[in-house]
Amino acid sequence: MILGIDYGAKRIGLALGDKYLKIYKPFKIIKNDKNLIQTLKHIVKAYKIELIVLGYPLTPSGKEGQRAKKVKKFYELLRKELNIEIVLQDERYTTFEAKSLSDEKETDHISAYIILKEYAENL
Repeated sequence: MILGIDYGAKRIGLALGDKYLKIYKPFKIIKNDKNLIQTLKHIVKAYKIELIVLGYPLTPSGKEGQRAKKVKKFYELLRKELNIEIVLQDERYTTFEAKSLSDEKETDHISAYIILKEYAENL
């Protein structure tokens, strides 16, 4: 299984996928709080996650801005805490696309789904 992550300062959007069946779905939104790493460890174990695809918010011109630097720190923390492969996936415009696909106020898990699906389409 693959876990897609849309990292945010307050909320983390998650999506799940099966790379062999090529099935991907929005999963849930979790809080970005002191329990975040423990929550992710539990999800990784419970769903037998083999790969994490982490959204990497580059600027429209493709450069690394402030948000991307925060995601890079989170990426390093995940690498340290979890013993699985983690890849960064360009997530430019996923929030816009997620809002167009859903009438929900919180679309973080939809964004995670788009990040995961775009990664899988480029394999």
